[in-house]
Amino acid sequence: MGATQKTAAIYVRRSAADERDTDDSDNRSHARQERDCQALAERHGLTVVEVYREKVGTSASRFKTNRRPQLERALEDMGTKFRTLIVWAVDRQTRKGLTEVGLMLDRLDEVNGRLITNCGLDSETQGDEFELIYGIKASLARSETEKLAKRVRAGKDEQRIRGEHLGGPQPFGWVRNHDTPYGVSIDYDAASVIVDMIDRLIEGATLAETCRFLNDAGHLTSTGGRWAASAMSQFVRSVHLIGHRRYGGSVATDDDGQPIEVAEPIISQSKFARVDRALVARRLNPADPSKPTKARRKISTSLVGGLLRCGDCGGGMTFHPKTNKSGDTYAYYACLDCKPWHAVNSEVETHVARQALLFVAALEPGSAIADEVGRRMLSTFSPEQATRRSEIEDQLPILQNRMSKFRKENLNGLLDDDEYQRLLDEATMKINAMRGELATLPEVKSDLGILLDLTQASEDPDGDLVGPGSAWAAMEHHLKREILRVLIDEITIERRPKPLDDIEGRTIIAFATEDNVVQLANRPARRRGYSTPNVMAVAAG
Repeated sequence: MGATQKTAAIYVRRSAADERDTDDSDNRSHARQERDCQALAERHGLTVVEVYREKVGTSASRFKTNRRPQLERALEDMGTKFRTLIVWAVDRQTRKGLTEVGLMLDRLDEVNGRLITNCGLDSETQGDEFELIYGIKASLARSETEKLAKRVRAGKDEQRIRGEHLGGPQPFGWVRNHDTPYGVSIDYDAASVIVDMIDRLIEGATLAETCRFLNDAGHLTSTGGRWAASAMSQFVRSVHLIGHRRYGGSVATDDDGQPIEVAEPIISQSKFARVDRALVARRLNPADPSKPTKARRKISTSLVGGLLRCGDCGGGMTFHPKTNKSGDTYAYYACLDCKPWHAVNSEVETHVARQALLFVAALEPGSAIADEVGRRMLSTFSPEQATRRSEIEDQLPILQNRMSKFRKENLNGLLDDDEYQRLLDEATMKINAMRGELATLPEVKSDLGILLDLTQASEDPDGDLVGPGSAWAAMEHHLKREILRVLIDEITIERRPKPLDDIEGRTIIAFATEDNVVQLANRPARRRGYSTPNVMAVAAG
């Protein structure tokens, strides 16, 4: 022990970096602490054998649970490598209060150690008074931390009330602007990239494809990094895209509980909801279930796929595209169980479409079949719009009832204020998004005039209903498919010696009835199993 009586070690810690930290600065940098402690050692006639420097940013606050490895080393080495530990001030060693004071005093007693500080504490010369002063200073250090935390929280709360940014980089699409009420404005260059990103995802591009497009075009994230699928999935759901600001799990709201618009929306609320639905649907209905986030269902290129039945076995007929030696592409429908016979797809589809339009022409106004097809062809003829409006109209009352329930539970003390505010914010954002989307959707009502337009041929009086120049020929493929799926129950194709033989005579079309049209319209895209044709079967010939 005698060999260590005049030896000492210095412990220094700084909880935050500072640009002023230089050897000549007057703040509590490592260099300043070490220099003052070295001078203190010389005044006490001690030889410094070790300096324990914590990494800059290491906290000693009671609010943190991080380790202080250099302090642990110093206490472990006390009594063997040195006897006296020198610290610049008590708050450099700890801000955890009396809890660590007791542990430190026990360690000093255990190894006959000594603790001195640059502010006048000395465990060897002050006796019992040292323990009292040491405890008071440690408690004051803890209290200072708590007061600072309260001031910071109060300041952050005020910033939240004002809808201000709490710190850190601005999200991609925003820039700091102190001339605006909430300190941010739109970065219009980034906004154009975001709009393109959202549109691509809604139109069917995968996250990986969209990331690749942006990265190849040189569009990087706000931190200068390359786009990744996981980051983009989170980004397109960020409320800053619709002008709102999120604090933790809550969106900033005004006194009436409405989300504060801190900046002009980059995209509409309806588009914000649509991209979320697109990503969720892709994840829940992947083409390959083993890769739910990387694959999506392929859009069929056949017009009547899923409706065809083999006349021999009753099994489904599938679509088979082929390319011949000359590079020409053709396709046919074939029964998997009764190969090798098949039927040329173009001839089958043309005949089926013509018969379907003749069936439409014979419908009476007010027909349930006309109503259902009309709903499927509203506005832009999107196959999703007709059902989406009714979904929203059903969901809005449910969400509003939930908000009332949350309010009652909060008033009755069953739901604390923070959780109530979080649930209220989430419900409010969903309701606003739904109302915004609802405003973009057409009112659901049938329009037989649209159907009758399809039954008109081209400008040539002798033209074909489905020939060049007709309304049917000008319609997009997925819309034709949607209409046929409403009008037709199933199509049976009988065997013939050759693929082109007697297409009209071998094709039996079972059309929808007033009773089953809605059920048929909502059936899955690919049906399995066999259903008996209804009484409206038409054998065209």
